[in-house]
This record gives sequence, structure tokens and C-alpha cells, in this order.
Amino acid sequence: MNSSDAPSQAQELDTPYGIGPSDLRFFVTESNRIESIRGLNNREIAAHLHLLSRPSLMVGDVATFVRSIAGVKLRNQDGMNVRVGDHIPPRGGPHVESELAQLLARANRGDDPWDVHVAYETLHPFMDGNGRSGRAIWLWQMLRQQNAPWVLRMGFLHLFYYQTLQHSGPRQHNARDGSSPNTTAGETP
Repeated sequence: MNSSDAPSQAQELDTPYGIGPSDLRFFVTESNRIESIRGLNNREIAAHLHLLSRPSLMVGDVATFVRSIAGVKLRNQDGMNVRVGDHIPPRGGPHVESELAQLLARANRGDDPWDVHVAYETLHPFMDGNGRSGRAIWLWQMLRQQNAPWVLRMGFLHLFYYQTLQHSGPRQHNARDGSSPNTTAGETP
């Protein structure tokens, strides 16, 4: 099988961390619900398992995932522009592919999954499927960095909420000693 071709059946995959199709149902259902997509199908489970089984992520891996779940291509041609609410991502064109490659290099080297996810959604490299593929990349990173399939059961919204709090501004508290950048350990903020 070509490494960039997602298999049609989830059972064909050798997945990391013993993840099976049933382990992904909650995560994929939640990811779809965020996009107002009801339910899930075996093709989506297979696409997720295929992406999660990759030892590193390349543009072709993510493009295959997005083609499988959304049927669209990379915004790598001039004029392939999108708008997401009030956010206007960079214009479409050849630079989108190189920016995505750089972003995936960050994911592969173990950069913070929250930072990579925010950068991915800001780039919005595909015409559709960016939210679902961004969450799948986030999950790929979380599984490698945390080495714990429990992240599937916690779900994206739950964990990303805590990650956002952790990244939210200068008054971050040190959970170990209660201090913040404005106080010293043991001092009341």
C-alpha cells in the first residue's frame, strides 16, 4: 500500500498505542459535532487511524486525510482564498504548501500541540476540513507527547480548554507553588 493512501478498512491498520476504531469514536464524533456534522462513518475512523499511525507527518499525509474526510485539496493555487467568520487566512497559493510543511515540521519535532493547532487553524491550508484535520494533528501530537490513549476519552474540547488557560496571558500561575509572574513562591497574589 502506498504510504499516502488511506486504507478503506480500519481493520487493516497497525496503530500506535493499541488504538482501535472504538477508541476513536468519541473523539471523531466530538470533532464532527464541533463542525455541526452529525455522526461518523468507517471512512473517517480509517482516515484518523491512518494519520495517527504515521511516524511523522508530511503534507501528503494531511492532504490524504483531508481528501478522505472532506473531499477537497490544499489551497496551493492563487485564488484559493477562504474566510472563516472574521478571520481571513493568508491568500491561497504555492506558499501555503511550504508553510504547512514548516508547521508539520514543528509538530514532528514535538512543539507544543496547542501552538501548532492555533498556527494550523490560522493558516487554514485547505478549502474545507481544516478544523477536523487540525484536531487530528493535535491528537497525533498529544498521543506521541503524552504517550497516553486517555486523551481520546477526554476529548479535544476538554483538553484544549485547559491548554488555552495555560497559554492565556501573563498571569499564569505555577500549579506547584501557587506563584504567578507577579509574585514569588509562597506570596499571595
